[in-house]
Amino acid sequence: MVQMKCYLKQKIVPQKDTNTEHIAWVGLGKKTVDVQEIKDRLKALNISINENNLNTLQKIRNDIEHYYIQKTGLNVKELITKAFHLIIEFCPYIKHEPVKLLGKDYWQIMLNVAKIYDEERKMCLENLKNVLWKYKQVEDNI
Repeated sequence: MVQMKCYLKQKIVPQKDTNTEHIAWVGLGKKTVDVQEIKDRLKALNISINENNLNTLQKIRNDIEHYYIQKTGLNVKELITKAFHLIIEFCPYIKHEPVKLLGKDYWQIMLNVAKIYDEERKMCLENLKNVLWKYKQVEDNI
């Protein structure tokens, strides 16, 4: 059995229940895993996620922690949407429903933001199809 905080802790140790003889994995200390350790653990557990979403979240988190965020509202919606998709991808592996993990109120907020962002992104992509590009290379790169 694994405690939920084990996914976050850098140090994980087995602990034997003297009454039942069952082994439980317990997270110790205050240090948490970094992004590379998260990727390594997921790979070891054969858990597949969108690493681009994780990398984007890491970059923004570092900016917030060490500097300040220079993102607009749309960019923040994009980040919430990427986090939302990561949560959805990960929940089946830990056998938790996202709504139960986050609570109904936060789940609904994430659903709303993701829906708005996805709709805005779809509109932008559709508008790009109508642009008459002067250079084929620019169109191909976009």
